[in-house]
Amino acid sequence: MPALNLSPEEKAQVERYRGLIERFERAIGDTFRARCDHFYREYRGFKRAQYEWVKAGPRDRDGLVAEARDTWGAKVHVPVAFDTIETMAPYLVAHRPRMLVLPRDPMAEPNVLTMRALIDAQQSRIDYDLKLQDVLKDGLIYGLGAGKVMWRREWIEDRRARRTLRSWLTGEAVFQPGPLKRRLRFDDPDFLPVDPYDLAWHELGDSPETCDWMADRSWLSLQACIERIRDGVWNTPAAQRLTEEDLRGLGSGQKWDETWQERMAAAGFSTSQTRAEFTDGTRGEQIHEAWEIHTRTRTVVLLDREVVVADSESQCPGYLPYPVWRPTRQSRQMVGIGEVEPIEHLARELDILRSQRRDAATLALCAGYAFDSSAVDEDDLVFGPGAAIEVRGDPRAALMPLNVKEVPGSSYQEEQAIWANIQRVSGLNDALMGGDGGGISTATEAELVRASLSKRIEFKARRFEAEVIRPSARLFLALNQRCILSERVEREMLPPDPENPNVQRWRWFKVDPGSLMGEMEIEPEGGSTQARNIPLEMQRAQALMAFRGDPNVDQRLLYHEVLRLMQIDRPEAWMTKGQQPVPPKALEVLEQMGVAKELIEFAVQQAQASDPRIPDPLPTREEEMKTV
Repeated sequence: MPALNLSPEEKAQVERYRGLIERFERAIGDTFRARCDHFYREYRGFKRAQYEWVKAGPRDRDGLVAEARDTWGAKVHVPVAFDTIETMAPYLVAHRPRMLVLPRDPMAEPNVLTMRALIDAQQSRIDYDLKLQDVLKDGLIYGLGAGKVMWRREWIEDRRARRTLRSWLTGEAVFQPGPLKRRLRFDDPDFLPVDPYDLAWHELGDSPETCDWMADRSWLSLQACIERIRDGVWNTPAAQRLTEEDLRGLGSGQKWDETWQERMAAAGFSTSQTRAEFTDGTRGEQIHEAWEIHTRTRTVVLLDREVVVADSESQCPGYLPYPVWRPTRQSRQMVGIGEVEPIEHLARELDILRSQRRDAATLALCAGYAFDSSAVDEDDLVFGPGAAIEVRGDPRAALMPLNVKEVPGSSYQEEQAIWANIQRVSGLNDALMGGDGGGISTATEAELVRASLSKRIEFKARRFEAEVIRPSARLFLALNQRCILSERVEREMLPPDPENPNVQRWRWFKVDPGSLMGEMEIEPEGGSTQARNIPLEMQRAQALMAFRGDPNVDQRLLYHEVLRLMQIDRPEAWMTKGQQPVPPKALEVLEQMGVAKELIEFAVQQAQASDPRIPDPLPTREEEMKTV
């Protein structure tokens, strides 16, 4: 361990924050991660032989080989956990959520549309929906999924700057790269999934609202640490005194192994080989552990539990930037119940039943034999096509096949009962998991089954919106108001022009501190992340066609909605711009009122010659906000 020459105040700060992490590990962390290892093996596919083979290493594998030879029988594993999670996840988060920004005071009213468009652009830029899926799957596997919202500013070396030279031989322009320049590549809020193995919290809290502090861990290489010190990201006096030799002496792979060994073995990889990709033993490089600890007022980074390298004011004072999700929350507990835990024992029962059936089938195909050792030599027992066994005496008395019982039919009924229990526990059914759905033949029946059997999935989706999407969106709003200090230009996608639907449109708008002022609240639009119900929408499209030709219904809007429900991306491109015919009755009424016939014909011709802009059937943002 290098001599870091820390002051008494710096040592006290290190002891304080290191004590928080170590107290969490003693109270919760070690047990929680062991529990997560168990559920991860279930999700990846429980292959005990492969797992023990990878984990044992080359020196201890002889015993595993001998044990495998002495043990007979099939070891079938049905991936029930994988099937359940991968089926449920698309029903919870299939699309990027749509946000509603509402004013809380008169000053914010003219700015809510700008804030909404800005957050939509920022979330689209970071692929927000894909990151939400990582948090979602962690919650389904471990019972706890977490993310982190922060303002990220990223610079890159840009070679796009070029200078032009003209050749004196040909006169043609020759382009040569100019000097490298630093360019601001990203300067917006960001949402990052947090590995539950690398999450720590106040052991007395059960949510971000009740915790005094929360922290997440990152694994860094030597070069990454050097760059953070060079760029001033780590700006404490102790960090600026760190040299490359000090950093080489700080790193260690022990914590990395404790965190990743079980998961890498369950996935079929060796931990030592994986760590070798990040380290170089010949140069003394190690993996560095960096804990980013957030309190209500401060943000601190503790490197290798030995030195505080960053200490700054919190980006969002009063908040902990860690939205967490529990699929089934338990009262006064941070960790909830995932989808693997309730079905684990049912999956084991199904594995045993299927293995027993395989063993019975193997015995039925090649049953054992009883033989008289005085009439048959054991070495002469050879089975195969055209094989002959020399027998002294009557073969029926010297060699007899053993009687093997057939597999009882009740085993298949038990398997169906187990699957029914799994579906009942998880809230999924055949219609959602891709089965035959019990003879469902119409969209109405499919919708009724889905509505009655997916309420628990809908409940989990609403909890995900309340615990992850809403808090992270509020942090986006707060960070925008706090960190945008100059004018910038953003882009908003618009619906296609009805007159030219094949051309994409967008709107450029300016964002500055003044356009983001005011107290606002943001809510996710309910159900916007869930998958569309295609059978129901197709049925609604067919029902709407009953209004075809009805003079009380705008036919253009009717056909626009029908095409949209039939999954047409740009309905305007499918619709003609023909003029509506003038009802003959209207012409007769005008003649009876004394209007000259020539004047009526002239007005009809002028109306048909004109091609007025057809209004967009979709509401504008201003109309949406007035409706809300």
